[in-house]
Amino acid sequence: MIYFDNAATTKCCEKAINAYVESFKTFGNTETKYKLGLSAKKLVGQSKKVISDVLNVSEENIIFTSGGSESNSFAILGCAKANPLKKTIITSKFEHSSIINACESLKKEGYNIIYLEPNNDGIISPEALIDKINDDVFLVSIMMVNNEIGTIQPIKKLVSIAHKYGALFHSDAVQCTGHLKIDFQELDLDFMSASAHKFYGPKGIGLLLCKNKLNIENIIFGGNQQGGLRPGTEDTQSIYSCSKALEFVNENREKHYIYINELKEYLISLLRENDIVYKVNSINNYPFIINVCLKNIQNEGLVNYMDLNDICISYGSACNTGILKPSHVLKSIGLTDEEANSSIRISFSYENTKDEIYKFVQLLKTYISKINSMFKFD
Repeated sequence: MIYFDNAATTKCCEKAINAYVESFKTFGNTETKYKLGLSAKKLVGQSKKVISDVLNVSEENIIFTSGGSESNSFAILGCAKANPLKKTIITSKFEHSSIINACESLKKEGYNIIYLEPNNDGIISPEALIDKINDDVFLVSIMMVNNEIGTIQPIKKLVSIAHKYGALFHSDAVQCTGHLKIDFQELDLDFMSASAHKFYGPKGIGLLLCKNKLNIENIIFGGNQQGGLRPGTEDTQSIYSCSKALEFVNENREKHYIYINELKEYLISLLRENDIVYKVNSINNYPFIINVCLKNIQNEGLVNYMDLNDICISYGSACNTGILKPSHVLKSIGLTDEEANSSIRISFSYENTKDEIYKFVQLLKTYISKINSMFKFD
């Protein structure tokens, strides 16, 4: 099996798997006061220390969630609840569906949602934010790296603009946490989302980093776990495994980045050498993701063909692939329906190889030849 869909989820690294299994011995409830519970609480504390060191965030400002979608929803809805005097949120048209749907739910309650348009390279410019922001905006939410096309946003500049107008800033960093060097305090973010399964950790565990917990309120109810902000018994095993995955990816970040950039360049060179007509759908500044439009090719058919040949690729966010309409991300950067439906996403990990890329391109060339001859395309 060749796996080129690491933007959807990654394979757990050995360090994360071993931590998960090992921590089952420490099965106590972190809220109990006997030794077994205190041992579990200590394990959570050790995990927070790792996350704090890697992302430069205070340990008390780390909130554990069930994943990126919950972290994003929590940031939007919890911030709105804590800041009732203002009613406007600014976000973009190519955010993850968890951001857009949370904002749309607030819109039904009378909130004003302003959607910024990215340019054709998928960048939200500082000028675009300046043009729309006003004193009624309490939150700006822009993702750090897009999960479909891989563009990196000028987050620090956008944060500075938001703060000048008294607005808080949230960034969905689910796609790039661990893979890029992120300094939460240096970026001056108010909130940041992350998810372990995107950096070689387990599914079902996410992070919401907060600068000041007074700017957010709980959106689910229960006990006093995590200060009552995110109630529910803490998942010690997933938390510990998450921290070990983050530790692993941080230790290998520079090496992995250089290697994966080589893989991306090799893929592009093979597409050219094999005369495959393609267009890259973004600026190639994040090597882990490449989204390409292939002339006269329907992406769903190609994905199925590759699957039959034991190669995993995708045609967009895994959260939206069951929806039979063109990607809202690709539409937002100016692609037509036809172009969006002819686009595929290939996303790499450190375990991928050039041999795998070569096999993929040869199969792609065969498939395109079959389609062109079948439909008499030039």
